[in-house]
Amino acid sequence: MASQTVNHPIDKVIDIFTGKPTSELSDQKIIRVAAELDGLEMLYSNSENADKLFSIKILAWGLRRCGEVVGLAPWLDGLIACGAIDDPLSGQWEGYYDQGVDEVFFAAPLHKVVELETAADYYEFQYDEDPSIVQEIPDTIGIHAVL
Repeated sequence: MASQTVNHPIDKVIDIFTGKPTSELSDQKIIRVAAELDGLEMLYSNSENADKLFSIKILAWGLRRCGEVVGLAPWLDGLIACGAIDDPLSGQWEGYYDQGVDEVFFAAPLHKVVELETAADYYEFQYDEDPSIVQEIPDTIGIHAVL
């Protein structure tokens, strides 16, 4: 699954809550998840602590319908794609972090991309219902208390 732009006949229909075309929202839906078992983290900053970076453990990686793979982390009262954090203190996503090798990176690891694309191709699940349960994953970082 390569990331690509798809023209939809409904591109002119705009969601009143997000202001985005409904086709764009459809392409952003998560269609497959893979648990994060290596301890990778999301890095973020905020306006109150401009000289600091904070981290949160990534729970899973998600494959969007458009082909993009994103980290998923607990955030405030839900689970969110890492790049979409919305912090009350003007927080923003800064990247992913692998503490084991002290490395910062900005795209999903290749092994997770391959895992998700392969699983999505193999299972060929139809995602017509909204919301749909794509699959269930084990809670590896204790977010049940957050959610």
